[in-house]
Amino acid sequence: MSIVPAPSLTVPPVVNSTQVETPLTDAALLAQFIDRRDALSVRAVMHRFGPLVYAVASRTVRDHHLAEDVFQAVFLVLVRDAESIRNWSSVGAWLHGVTLRIARKALSKQSRSRSGDLSMIQGATPSVLDELHRQYSLQVLDEELNKLPATYRDVLVQHFLEGKTCQETAQALGTSDGTIRGRLQRGKRLLHTRLVRRGIDFSVFAVGMAIWKLAPTAVPQHLLTGSIQACMTFCESGFTESHCNSHVLQLAQEVSMTSSTFTAVAAKAGAALLVLATISALGWTALAAPPATTPPAINSQVQVTASVPATSNELAFADPAPAIAENAEEAPRILRYHDGTPDGKKSIAGTGLMTQFDLPQATQKLVSVRLHCARYGYPKAPDEDVEVTILSGDEKMILHTELIPYDKFKRGDARWTTIAFEDPVTVPEKFWVHFQFNAERTKGVYVSYDKDSDGTHSRTGVPGADSKDLNFEGDWMMEAVLTKPE
Repeated sequence: MSIVPAPSLTVPPVVNSTQVETPLTDAALLAQFIDRRDALSVRAVMHRFGPLVYAVASRTVRDHHLAEDVFQAVFLVLVRDAESIRNWSSVGAWLHGVTLRIARKALSKQSRSRSGDLSMIQGATPSVLDELHRQYSLQVLDEELNKLPATYRDVLVQHFLEGKTCQETAQALGTSDGTIRGRLQRGKRLLHTRLVRRGIDFSVFAVGMAIWKLAPTAVPQHLLTGSIQACMTFCESGFTESHCNSHVLQLAQEVSMTSSTFTAVAAKAGAALLVLATISALGWTALAAPPATTPPAINSQVQVTASVPATSNELAFADPAPAIAENAEEAPRILRYHDGTPDGKKSIAGTGLMTQFDLPQATQKLVSVRLHCARYGYPKAPDEDVEVTILSGDEKMILHTELIPYDKFKRGDARWTTIAFEDPVTVPEKFWVHFQFNAERTKGVYVSYDKDSDGTHSRTGVPGADSKDLNFEGDWMMEAVLTKPE
């Protein structure tokens, strides 16, 4: 048994979670926990989130002893790092991610300690294989749910895994019921896209049903009692092997790097891989060669330079189509397929609009994107988000997702709207910029297009599905703003 209770500690009796009525919000519950750090506050947090943590741990490691170790390690990490949680309204989503990381760490250690016995799979009956596939599908679902942008992940976790209604989720996150319903729909659609890329062929509707299958699991009484004792011991004296086995302590201590710096390290590693891939595709000779001295024609990618701040929220362009740089030795800063004069406008319902660009130099990154457009519909912008997605050239990899409030796009005459990224996005040699407005009669955005280009760079579609050629001539009036080459 992995839990070693501390006999000197007195723990309040643990009752069934269905009998505990806690009116506190997640944020208030966490604040109470941080402030008091007593057995009652630990028990309240564990009763609310313990079933979720135990369910994730159990289906990831598929061993109840190991799942108990993971469970206890997760709550030790919570005790240690509670103050570092950024969004106190989404404690469940934070715990979901921490549990996955610790469970994968535990599973990795277990796999290394065992020999590669394939007898479980070899000669397995169809029913056994079906069960293995089901377990794998649920694991992938957990993983991809955790990778979603926080705006979608928090809503999906609270609604499906914590069992909150849309109204309760809206109250917890400080927004409207309609916004939550919209995020649920878009989150399921984005999750569906990610699952398809992993070989899990759920329909968009089935994604929601599948998430319900990740329902919380009742936590064994002895595990609750032992874990509360371990957390209280940590509050008093920190990590000590006298009240936890060494494996639990090791898991909790090792996840400190994962929970605090994992995202940054992964981002840097991903950026390095993309740059290397771009260098490989272009070749070292191509990178060393200066750009052509003759500006390209409008029907190919027009390359423009401009002196713009890398982090400005609104790029101050008086001319919507800046002049082509005279200095051909500099790599272009702005990429476009238009001459500055729109020939028409379109609103695409039920799908999105997208344009492909070619990266001039591998060291450049995407700072922002600009769209010539105008919002229509009711005067008051809907309380919804517009999705801006950066895709790889083959449309199979989502490189970045940005959520923009609908009121960013103004009514009236078409104008340039700039979407600036907080951090420059590393992109490969070819990449797509995709906008999803979820247009309908009462809201949407007209986007300008230019017929002077050859129209081969713009399409319609959604990430993860086959895109389609435009049903009109021209390209979207969209621009990609890049950093200076290093």
